[in-house]
Amino acid sequence: MRSLAFSLLFLVGLAGCGHDLGHGHLALSALEADYLAEDVVDLMTVPLQAADNAFVGDLVFPDEVLERPRPGNGFTVRYALPLEDRVGLGFGSGEVSLYVDEDGVAVADPLLFSFGTTNADVVDLAYLIYYEGEASLTGRPTVVDLEVYLRAVRLGPGAWDVEYSVEGVCDLGATLCDVSLFFAAPGRPRAGIEPGFGDGAAFIDDPDVRATYDAAIDWFLDGFDIFGNVGCCALYGDQFAYWEVQ
Repeated sequence: MRSLAFSLLFLVGLAGCGHDLGHGHLALSALEADYLAEDVVDLMTVPLQAADNAFVGDLVFPDEVLERPRPGNGFTVRYALPLEDRVGLGFGSGEVSLYVDEDGVAVADPLLFSFGTTNADVVDLAYLIYYEGEASLTGRPTVVDLEVYLRAVRLGPGAWDVEYSVEGVCDLGATLCDVSLFFAAPGRPRAGIEPGFGDGAAFIDDPDVRATYDAAIDWFLDGFDIFGNVGCCALYGDQFAYWEVQ
C-alpha cells in the first residue's frame, strides 16, 4: 500500500467505523484511509494519462482504423488500441474516437495532425477513449470510459496554452468512480499543470470503505488536493504529488 508519509491527511468521522472522536463523529480506520488513497491515485492516473495521450497522439497503423474520417461522420476517426502495456492505463486494449479542428476548420485526417507541425493558432481536439486494462498502482482490473476535450492556443513557436476537460467513468474492479476535471498545462499535462486554475470532482464508491466519497479537487504547483464527504457525515482529505499519479 502507498505510504502516506508525504501526505497531508485530514480524517473526520464515518459512522460505524473506527473510534469516537467526540462530537458524535467516528474516525475512518487507517485501512479505510489507505483504501481511499489508493482509489484516488488509481482514479487520477487514468484521466491524466488519457489527457496526455490526447495531446501527443497514439501510434496507429492502417489495420487498426475501425472507421475512417469522412464528411458523413464529421471527419472523426475511430481506431483500435491493440493489446499492450500502456503507461498509466496498464496492460489492456480498447478504442478511441478522435476529432481535430484547426482555427475552426475540421482536419480531414486527424491521424495526420501533430502539434509539432500544425500552423494553426487555435486547435480544438476531442479524444474519446474506452479501455479495458489495469490500474497502475494496485493492478486492479479497470474499465476506462472517458471524454477528453482540449483547446490549445498558440503562444509562440512550439509553445501552447492548453485547457483540458476530462469527464467519465473509471471502474476499478469493485470500486466505481466518476471523475470530472478541468485544468490547464503548457502543452501536455506531463509538462506541468497550471496551479490554481480549474478544478475537479470525483465520486468514488468503494465497498471496502462502506460509504461513497464525494470529493473536490484543487490544483497546485507540485500536486493536487482532494477533499470531500465520505458518506453522510464524514470528511476525508489528502494531498498528492504529481509523481504519485504518473
